[in-house]
Amino acid sequence: MAPTTLIGVDFSGARDDNATWIAVAAVGDDGSIEWQTPFSIRRADLEQLLLTIDDPAVAALDFPFGLPAGFAVTQGFIRWGEGLMDSCDRMSTTDQAEFEEVAREYVATRGEPRRASDVSPAFSPLHGINPNMRPMTHHGMAMLGRLLARARGRFRIPPLPANSSRAQVTLVELMPGQLLRARGDSGTGYKNGENAPRRRDEILTLLEEWTGASLPEGVRSACRANADCLDAVINLAGALAWHRDPSAFVWPTPAQSGFVHDEGWLFTLRGP
Repeated sequence: MAPTTLIGVDFSGARDDNATWIAVAAVGDDGSIEWQTPFSIRRADLEQLLLTIDDPAVAALDFPFGLPAGFAVTQGFIRWGEGLMDSCDRMSTTDQAEFEEVAREYVATRGEPRRASDVSPAFSPLHGINPNMRPMTHHGMAMLGRLLARARGRFRIPPLPANSSRAQVTLVELMPGQLLRARGDSGTGYKNGENAPRRRDEILTLLEEWTGASLPEGVRSACRANADCLDAVINLAGALAWHRDPSAFVWPTPAQSGFVHDEGWLFTLRGP
């Protein structure tokens, strides 16, 4: 069988479009991992890569795939009988400023709802301050909408049922900080500050223990130099964990399944 491509993404909605990072590797049937050096990537180029990457593939992405159901329904992103994919499609034709204004007005009058899977400390996709999640939510969902429209049947978005038996590229919403905490790390202190270099080395060692494979020096050097790069590599380790055993992650309960249809699902890794 062909090797499975693994992709980890640290996604950014920054105006300058200069802060998204991607890590790529391939895992063979024998479990061996062949790494590429991570690199920064524009959102449009990430979209094109996901459209053309050889399948099978698992891509772990760290932006909200969907909106809180109440907001999505009342603001017209989901209509009767529709769901997450329709919401993403509608976001792809919605101007960023328009979405942000609607989100701002909604939060000001009704509070800031989370999705059913946004377990603390995960922020609501509508969160507006430190960090501002709204640009990331807009750009990420809009990208999903275009991907699903341009390549129908290519993508699978768990836990939603695949709309084609030919779906060979799995897109999973994962959060690097949660993956670290599930593996016993605090998930803090590696972004900034005088202890950041030491913390990044600690996390790289943890990732080698978790994946069972040494990281090439090029990967280690890139992660030491940039925390966003490290987040992409953490998410790639999450993609590898998914490839090995999707049941290692928390799936929705029957009571939560209705929310999944509208909101998608942020998968969290079970602890060791």
